[in-house]
Amino acid sequence: MAGKEVRFKQLVNKSGKPEIVSLWTDPKRDRRFMKAVKEHRVLTVIQEPRTHRKDFGRPGFHPNPHASYLVFPKPLPVDQESRVIGITYDLAADPRVIDPVPKSARSPRKPVKTARIRDKAFNVILRRTGVVETSIGVRAANSKEAEKKALHMVKLEPFDGAKAVITNSVTAVQTGDLRRG
Repeated sequence: MAGKEVRFKQLVNKSGKPEIVSLWTDPKRDRRFMKAVKEHRVLTVIQEPRTHRKDFGRPGFHPNPHASYLVFPKPLPVDQESRVIGITYDLAADPRVIDPVPKSARSPRKPVKTARIRDKAFNVILRRTGVVETSIGVRAANSKEAEKKALHMVKLEPFDGAKAVITNSVTAVQTGDLRRG
């Protein structure tokens, strides 16, 4: 299946139902995920939130803040440069539970009195991003000139943070002193 564009359904037919994987830690520390990357079983699905484009995939692991990752049971029979279109999440398998809770642990136990554990100190580094989308009408000979004029005009306008869409994300957690940095 070498080529530029490949339908997602074709990949599912050839490589099986993929599992949607959430990367909660550094992917290099997730042995199962990195094994799938080496075996060419990972599809990076790019989701561009500010556009009206549909999601598309790229074979292999490509770190991206707007991506999700699908792990197939068999290697993907496509080139790394291919573009996977027609992503249908209904064709994905339900995620597997890696460490299920044993039945003995599910039964309620009598509370055991233990010494109170003291809270540890953590320094959490956060990234707060504000996005304001502005529409500016410009007259120009071509799109490049229109872009230049619009960028110049927007620099003259004040930035209104009250209209921003704010996203918060944790970039790191460190043990140690409680300081703001």
